[in-house]
Amino acid sequence: DKSEVTTWFVSVDQSVGLSLVPDASLQPPQIKEDTSPKKMWKKQGVKPGWYIVDICGVDLQDMAGNDPKFQKLLQMRPACITCRPYGKPGEKDADRAKMLSDDKQWQRKQEVMLDGTPSAYAKEHDHKMRHTHGELANSRVMLPLAVLPPILDPKHLNMRLARASLLDVRGVIKHMLALGEGDDDETDRSRPNVNGKLEDAMEQSTFHNVPLVKGSDTRGQVKMAFKLVYPASNTWVDEITDKYHPDKQLYSERFLRDNYKHKQPSMLRIRSYIIRGLNVSGSSDSGYGNPYLFFTYGANFVNLEGHKQMAAVEPRFYRTEERDIQLPEEAIMEVGLNDWQGGNNNDEMIGKTVIDLEDRWHSPKFQEYMKSNKVPIEYRPLINTKQNISKGSIEMWMEILDAQDAAERPISVLFQPPPSEVEIRAVVWGLTD
Repeated sequence: DKSEVTTWFVSVDQSVGLSLVPDASLQPPQIKEDTSPKKMWKKQGVKPGWYIVDICGVDLQDMAGNDPKFQKLLQMRPACITCRPYGKPGEKDADRAKMLSDDKQWQRKQEVMLDGTPSAYAKEHDHKMRHTHGELANSRVMLPLAVLPPILDPKHLNMRLARASLLDVRGVIKHMLALGEGDDDETDRSRPNVNGKLEDAMEQSTFHNVPLVKGSDTRGQVKMAFKLVYPASNTWVDEITDKYHPDKQLYSERFLRDNYKHKQPSMLRIRSYIIRGLNVSGSSDSGYGNPYLFFTYGANFVNLEGHKQMAAVEPRFYRTEERDIQLPEEAIMEVGLNDWQGGNNNDEMIGKTVIDLEDRWHSPKFQEYMKSNKVPIEYRPLINTKQNISKGSIEMWMEILDAQDAAERPISVLFQPPPSEVEIRAVVWGLTD
């Protein structure tokens, strides 16, 4: 009785061959019937009542069968579809885990386990995973086996879409954070992430940023909000009796000053958690550079030349940068990489990303992230302003706090994960010429 079945679909013409229970309240989607021509799901042990829990690394715990996003995932090719006999974690999950544990303990008492692995090898392998390769023991990446499986069977290769890419951050996140004894590291291991910039995943800013231009040069920007009122009235704001109405809070001069000036902290603490750069190309044509971080807060510049990474396309920084700022003078923050050129003061900028701290601080969604301590990891493109192209991206997250209250929230100190012994398998399908 299997606890999980994973199946690959490579061809565009290959149908998934599953009929789902037509109930929009079922999350994740539940299987009603195997409709594949050769009953491939039934042969693998998948039965009616099982759930589709994962497609290409996308968790389906909060998706129903009629969800457009789920339907789009089903059409992806290649696709890696994972099914389990239970859906969301609960009592069934715990009961099945106990049953599988009891069954495994019984097998270990025999000379050979049911999968053909000698029990002595299985015990030694489990011992190594617990005490030698601990960071891999509970990761989502496929574990090395005690015996070599059939190398021509794609299901046994360490090539799972999306899941393998989670090893660096999600799989070993607890090794990146210097957590004291007794700290709860579940918050950091479950930290969400967004594809691209966080502001693209949040609500639109209350204020519009209007650039101030002289000729072809941009000299600054003005933050403003406007509303068209018809028929025209000079007293329409005063006619709003509810003082908590959004228009009253924004377009009444008294409330505007109160909310965005008098009630704001005099100083804000900015904490930037820089994990690594991804696919970073150098400023020259060599393909790689010697990147190091720099930060700008308004007109203030911070240069971290002493932490340069030599000849790196995926520089790993694991650095936390903390600074107190004032709004609006230091509202525009830049995070970027320079290419070290040997200490001759001719370092060129690889690329940078720009963050509007004022918009982020006033975002209700960002304040929700801060209260729950789950500010997502974001992947921000590094734009080279001279060439107007992306030169890679930077993996990071950021916290913004009232400087007076910052001491109440301890900083998360990042450090390099320990080296891991891994098994690499290469399969050569054929040679020509």
